[in-house]
Amino acid sequence: GLYACFEHIGPAAEAPQVFAFIMGEWLPNSAFELDDRPHLERMREGYSPTDPTAKEDVWIPLRGN
Repeated sequence: GLYACFEHIGPAAEAPQVFAFIMGEWLPNSAFELDDRPHLERMREGYSPTDPTAKEDVWIPLRGN
């Protein structure tokens, strides 16, 4: 299915801010709705949850309106 992918750069403790942006700002202003499928997160090689330069991909399942 369709997913939107967002890149989070920073420690894992800041991830809730990314999800708040996606769900509270991006999604309501997009042409999509949240789909009932798994949300995915992919940590890059060498990922450390406390590293301020850590990179993580956040995948949000979507369906068209």
